[in-house]
Amino acid sequence: MTRLKFLTAASCFYILVVSCALAAEEPFRIRSVSTAQPGRVSVVVELPSGLTPKPDEFELLIDNKPVATVREIRGLDLNIMFLVDISGSMKGSKNDSPLEDAKGALLDFLNDKSKRPQDRFELTPFAEKSTPLSSFDRESIESLKAAGPKTKTFLYQVLDDALKSRPKDDPQTRHIFVVISDGKDEGSEVKPDQVKQGSEDLLVPIYIVFRGKTGLDYSDTLNLNKIAEAAGGNSYPTKNAAELASKLKQIYELEKNSRVVQFGYGWGSPERTTKDAAIKLRRPDGSLLTAEFPRAIPVPLSPPPRPFPWLLWLIAAVILCSGVGAGIWFRSKSAPVEMRAPPSEKIEPVSETDIPPSPPRRPQTTLIGQHFPAPTVGRPTAMLHGVAGPVDGQEYSVEKEIFSIGAGKDNDLSIGEDEYVSTEHAYLRYEKGSLFIFDRASRNGTFVNDDTVPQTGVVLRPGDRIKLGTSTFEVVMPAS
Repeated sequence: MTRLKFLTAASCFYILVVSCALAAEEPFRIRSVSTAQPGRVSVVVELPSGLTPKPDEFELLIDNKPVATVREIRGLDLNIMFLVDISGSMKGSKNDSPLEDAKGALLDFLNDKSKRPQDRFELTPFAEKSTPLSSFDRESIESLKAAGPKTKTFLYQVLDDALKSRPKDDPQTRHIFVVISDGKDEGSEVKPDQVKQGSEDLLVPIYIVFRGKTGLDYSDTLNLNKIAEAAGGNSYPTKNAAELASKLKQIYELEKNSRVVQFGYGWGSPERTTKDAAIKLRRPDGSLLTAEFPRAIPVPLSPPPRPFPWLLWLIAAVILCSGVGAGIWFRSKSAPVEMRAPPSEKIEPVSETDIPPSPPRRPQTTLIGQHFPAPTVGRPTAMLHGVAGPVDGQEYSVEKEIFSIGAGKDNDLSIGEDEYVSTEHAYLRYEKGSLFIFDRASRNGTFVNDDTVPQTGVVLRPGDRIKLGTSTFEVVMPAS
């Protein structure tokens, strides 16, 4: 009996320790893969919370050898479209209404204070067709009403239309569809494979949150799961408003910690693929995270075979001989010819007074930049006009000779809502009529007109565009 108790306690301890260790591991996994564009592979990766890697910290490995670096990282801003089924089957009863549960969960999400200001949300009710609403607010959510009992649900058609009408606005925006439905499609002309392919090619994840008496058969469930998994989405069954609200929050938190990473590399025939592929991510402390590809990807092109050494020597000898021969011929043709004056012509010496004086040389000057007025309180040396990101439409006055910018609250210009801006990111410095910008060893760098700001700083001029994280400013002279 004592031995049994000991084994039981040891087993519980082992399970507790192992489960805690696994829970403590930082998540880094590939959620989906797309090779729709030749020469490129795009992946959606889930990152550890709070990690904002730079492109040079990713590597694509095949057979444990690096073959490509990152061309693009995007997914900073989220555009989430909630597609809510309002067909007759969602009405339910007075005590069990799937549509009322959906409205309650959406209101909880609307009131969640953890939402980022740069993320956008849309509300689109659907049945036989979809009708996007003007805004995602309490009034729009509470206006959702179930259609008549004979109204059908064309789920696949609605998803296909949403994918095709997806805005092509900003490459930094990641679009996500969240479907709240009982999951039943009742006659769409669009096939589920078509929706799955569109989701995968566009890297638009589709989450399907089931609520209601679905009555789905095996093939329906299989098709919906394939659609949800195509670009890293998922499907969740729920029983009430609380479970539904929990899933909406879970989806949002997952997407905040995900990025679209695109690698550029050439490949041969698409039929030649490999399963031995992975992505490595170097964290700021130098340690590495590895995520293996969930499916095969095309094999990169092999480099052309190197010529034999003797062939290289032969080519070099031919080039050398050709160069020597050409040089001798050119010298023979361009030899100077001695010119003699005719015997009867007398050459008079030229005195120095006959030589016209050279025009005076203008002193060389170095243009440093536009002259900015000295900053004082109420009289700025320049204005920073926000043109993109969280600062879009805002304007800031530079009224100090040293003007700090960063995510920390102690900065003269604080951009706390931009997660790609470091606590102390950069600063402006006024000196003798010129305005400079310096980077403070930030994680993601500072850019002026898309050029990286070096350690020595950059001289600013009116019209220059400063980019920190996802925030972009234009330098404007103050009104006189």
